[in-house]
Amino acid sequence: MLSSQHKKISSDRAIGISVTPSSVLWIGFLLAVVSVALVVIGAIAKWGSYWLQAYFANADVSFASLIAMTLLGLDLKTIVNAKVMGRQAGLRIDHGSGGMTTQRLQAHALAGGNVDKVVTSLVVANGAGLVFDFDTAAAIDLAGRDVLAAIQARVFPKVIRCPLASGTTRTTLSGVSKDGVELRVSVCVTVRTNMEKLIGGATEETIIARIGERIVANIGASEKHTDILALPSLISSGSRANELSENTIFDIVSIDVGIVSVGTNIGARLAIDQAEADINSLCTFPGTGLIMAAVEQYRVQAFYVPSLGPAPKWCSFLDNLTEELEESKQGATIYEDYKFVTRDELTQLNLTDLIGSNLLRPYMHGFFIDIRLYNKVLDALFV
Repeated sequence: MLSSQHKKISSDRAIGISVTPSSVLWIGFLLAVVSVALVVIGAIAKWGSYWLQAYFANADVSFASLIAMTLLGLDLKTIVNAKVMGRQAGLRIDHGSGGMTTQRLQAHALAGGNVDKVVTSLVVANGAGLVFDFDTAAAIDLAGRDVLAAIQARVFPKVIRCPLASGTTRTTLSGVSKDGVELRVSVCVTVRTNMEKLIGGATEETIIARIGERIVANIGASEKHTDILALPSLISSGSRANELSENTIFDIVSIDVGIVSVGTNIGARLAIDQAEADINSLCTFPGTGLIMAAVEQYRVQAFYVPSLGPAPKWCSFLDNLTEELEESKQGATIYEDYKFVTRDELTQLNLTDLIGSNLLRPYMHGFFIDIRLYNKVLDALFV
């Protein structure tokens, strides 16, 4: 009985000691200190390395901004590295107009922009002495342009091939000169970025289309394809760079001819296609412009293409004929007052004595005779 009472008194005293107000306060204080310590340790573990990196680089990144970026779901490493890179490169990171502040970097990242490319482009521009601020670079990046590639093309001019090689198997432009010969051309266009037109300006496809149109027109305006072969710069002559690059993101530095090759003789092909009968076989005289065609007729057809070469010695009059055609600029009407007759017809008209005189002009397998003389002979024979 006494032992049980003694145990009850001892337990009451022990319980009384554990629940005193002062002991409760001490326990609560210790728990608070431990919680704060854990929070501080966690914060240092999570943000301390980034803050120290920015602090020693004098990059102006506060601890509060690191916490805010975490809550916003931003990549701390990207923002801090951007500030450190900007400070080390001598960029403005102050709060003035165009300065690369932490808040502006956060806003650009939240808008879906590429912070790394924007900051790298600013570093390249600053190193090249170009006037380019963060606000402009961010606007160009958000507009969908590759701001880094644009800055690089400004510092180091870019070479574009015409026609563009991507998306097509065509590697040359094709144009036909006035003598009917096709020329295949490839040019190199050196361009430099126009920073003022990066937002809203047309891209390189527009420049290539304009240059291609101008080159084809210049080839078509040339009298002979050999003129261009002798002086390829005629292809790009008359092409004003400021007109070709108008309203585009580039300024044209130069247009240089890379390749000029002779393609199909379109004039000869058209002449063959326009023949009155189907062609069975073709025969060319080496070193000349004479083409003979075996057709579904009793007579062999002949074609003379001056751009292929001179006339053979045995029909050298063809060169004189073509020269007269070029000088007169009258085309096929140069002999509209003449009548073509064969040697047999001359025999029937008793005019074989005129062969060799200036009253007959030899042509292929016959002669041209003045139509008035021809009519007078007919009238005299059939009176």
